Amino acid sequence: MKRFFGIAGSILLILLINISGVQAKEPARVKWIVDGDTLILNSGKTVRYIGINAPEVGFSGKESEFFGQEAREFHANLLDKRKIFLEYGSEKRDRYGRLLAYVYTHDGRFANRILLKHGMAHCLYRPPNIKYFALFLVAQRDAMQQKLGMWSQLDRDGKPLVGNKRSYRFHKPDCDFGSKTRRSNRTEFEGLWDAFWHGYAPCKRCFPTGVVTQK
Repeated sequence: MKRFFGIAGSILLILLINISGVQAKEPARVKWIVDGDTLILNSGKTVRYIGINAPEVGFSGKESEFFGQEAREFHANLLDKRKIFLEYGSEKRDRYGRLLAYVYTHDGRFANRILLKHGMAHCLYRPPNIKYFALFLVAQRDAMQQKLGMWSQLDRDGKPLVGNKRSYRFHKPDCDFGSKTRRSNRTEFEGLWDAFWHGYAPCKRCFPTGVVTQK
């Protein structure tokens, strides 16, 4: 954890990088907002945000996850039909062929961070694209403390969870993936709030429909 949170100077450096100007990034224009972390460009290419994960929006009769529609609407108000700038990660495409990018508004604001700052998404640690993970976690913690967006409804029942320090995923104690975590990679959390606060994301197997639910 020290590599992400121990040096205040690293955060300052990241902020300075963001102020450096959008002209060094690739310009594009948004055609359609899919959900809180995915958009389609006028070119037809799909862009998946790096480092964040928003609740799923249901299509073709499938029910949306809690806060999925709100996250999509916020995202659309921020970027829909507008010019943006893309900064690609070390890994440029995911297994579905989508572009992986850090997204900036027409005036240079960091959209990934904005979505986290307003509680529209949570951090998603996925190497090798972890350049801004520390910055993202600060934004997420701000939203959590203020109970913004999805965090206003987070279940804080305190049921214990198992975390994997290698993957930055958390699991229910009876999850097969969680139970197979090596002791050296294993950590314990008091509940969902504790796990998210430390930058961990939910395992898709034991949390298939998300973890934030309507109270």
